[in-house]
Amino acid sequence: MKKLVITAASFAVVAFAGSASAQCDFNVVAKAKGMKSSMIRAYAACPSTEHPSVNDPTSGGTPACSPVTAKKDEAGTGVGSDYLFDPSGKGGCSVSTTSKIVPDCGALTDDSDIPLNLPPGPCHVVYVKGKCKGIMQSDGKTPINAGDDPGWSLSTLSRASLNDGNGKATCSGGSEDGEDCSDDPEACTTGGGACEEDGSGDVTVIDFPVTFQFDDPANGQLSLDDNSARVLADIVSPQSAALPTCTQIQIVDVTIKDPAGRAFAVPGGGSAAKSDLPQPE
Repeated sequence: MKKLVITAASFAVVAFAGSASAQCDFNVVAKAKGMKSSMIRAYAACPSTEHPSVNDPTSGGTPACSPVTAKKDEAGTGVGSDYLFDPSGKGGCSVSTTSKIVPDCGALTDDSDIPLNLPPGPCHVVYVKGKCKGIMQSDGKTPINAGDDPGWSLSTLSRASLNDGNGKATCSGGSEDGEDCSDDPEACTTGGGACEEDGSGDVTVIDFPVTFQFDDPANGQLSLDDNSARVLADIVSPQSAALPTCTQIQIVDVTIKDPAGRAFAVPGGGSAAKSDLPQPE
């Protein structure tokens, strides 16, 4: 079973979610499938902690820093990842997310076909995939492997805007206390109660970090296949794992990290001609 790390703050954030949506009174895209990106090495900015000042302008006069330096780890040790993509240029990673409304989240299972026990009915699910090839140890020749290099991760930071609640209303007080009054708000008044909507309605919650673990590496390759329903059911609760059908998730940051937690790859594009690459000896 895949592992996930989520902060205590995130636990409090994601525990609000219900299983359906009735309000959704904010500007949304009804069918935003998600994103797919190539991942390139994470290099330090110029200027930055790694490059305190501009030291080598380009031939055209643009301020620049030299040498090109791996981004330091967040723990502040001053060390960047010493893993490498295959120097021949054949390495690379990609990450994708796909958002879907699943018709019956009560039928969802984990990797072992064990039910997640989500409530029945439709909900929003984000599927996350990642794959890499040609990742080498610091010598540039030895492919990463399970024995020497376990613990690669995909670190994400997301911002969710959604209809908090389950799209229903419940009687408060009176003889019908606790009964569903979503379709008949007047049903509660006969017993002296009131029909109150569940949840807080449309909200944007604080940015929440989630870290997914890749499967153990093999011959320089990594793979990841997970989803938000399994993650939240495992970490928070099955009830909270069913995100409302009205959910928009902005991806703030995505980083592949090495076993030491150092930034290795980030979304981007790149090119290199054959003549740019190291030539075989």
